[in-house]
Amino acid sequence: MRALGVGAALALGLGLWAQEARAQCGADHSSCPQAAATGTELCKPALATVIEQASRNELGSDGPAYRQIHTGCNHPNPPVNVTATYPCTLGKAVAQVESGWQMFCASACGQSGLTLISFDCGYGITQVTSGMGGGAGFDPARVAAEPKYNVGTGAKIMMDKWAATPCVGDNRPDIAEDWYMAVWAYNGFGFVNNPNNPNFPASRPP
Repeated sequence: MRALGVGAALALGLGLWAQEARAQCGADHSSCPQAAATGTELCKPALATVIEQASRNELGSDGPAYRQIHTGCNHPNPPVNVTATYPCTLGKAVAQVESGWQMFCASACGQSGLTLISFDCGYGITQVTSGMGGGAGFDPARVAAEPKYNVGTGAKIMMDKWAATPCVGDNRPDIAEDWYMAVWAYNGFGFVNNPNNPNFPASRPP
């Protein structure tokens, strides 16, 4: 039940990016730093497995390397570093809100198409934007071409947000609500991304 609450908070916090991203199929993205790739769209059960693997830090060479993250918030013990993992609900919610679980502009799963790229040069399932020009610790070409690598990069970005934001609760990576600030930061700390923004009532339907 805790994870479901944060799934709703994610939808509130990240905004209506899925609709914006899908609208970009066929648009001119020649000004974006990475060219679109051609690939085959995964069906949702296969993509769900990928997201679950990413949340458990099990992608290996199919994804970028994650940093270690910290757990604890001086209540009373100081934080300690642990292997980076997070609740898979977060990854599934990010995929839903950012792209509707879509990597390529394909007519259906199993079909091929070019990378889904948004108006602001966000790429694929997790709409990776920052770092797509290189130098951010991941391979931009693989982000554009490989669903697993794209999901893993979105997870890496979330881990980096965890490290850069204030702790919530006991700051336990296994508790979805403790990712509140990291989730808010995924698209930036603007008020539009605040999960408490009243424009996105918590009682609205999924």
